[in-house]
Amino acid sequence: MTQLDLLELSKRAARQNSGPRQLGVGNEARPAQDFPLSSSSSIPTKQPGAAPSADEPS
Repeated sequence: MTQLDLLELSKRAARQNSGPRQLGVGNEARPAQDFPLSSSSSIPTKQPGAAPSADEPS
């Protein structure tokens, strides 16, 4: 599935849901401080086996 397919699907979904509820009414639509335990913040920044970041010596 290409990104164009995804774009077309999201456009179609947006047309079907074109009412008070828009696409992204879930967690993405809320500001980040509403859910501090979001999936992105629960991922540790330093993962074992990850490339060393620029601020720490390798």
